[in-house]
Amino acid sequence: MVSLKFTTTYQGKLVNVEISQPAGAGGGFHINIDNLYYGVVTKRLDEWAVVPQHDHYFTEEQKDSILIRLFQAGLIDKCRLKVLNIEDYFKK
Repeated sequence: MVSLKFTTTYQGKLVNVEISQPAGAGGGFHINIDNLYYGVVTKRLDEWAVVPQHDHYFTEEQKDSILIRLFQAGLIDKCRLKVLNIEDYFKK
């Protein structure tokens, strides 16, 4: 199982995030925050999307951050380029 782990701030508190790609997930990823299931990263047509589950919510900035971390780790091929220009993001 492929896994990416990091610590970040979510809803005002420091949390541990694990994004994993379990066998049989169809190439998608599960998002767990402090060991609780929060959503998935899935490919829709030709772009990756973060999809919250079970009444959880991610801001657009949080969604972009998740996709960028996966992109930087080489786990996804491209991000939502129509929303976020990767090259401009890294110039900040």
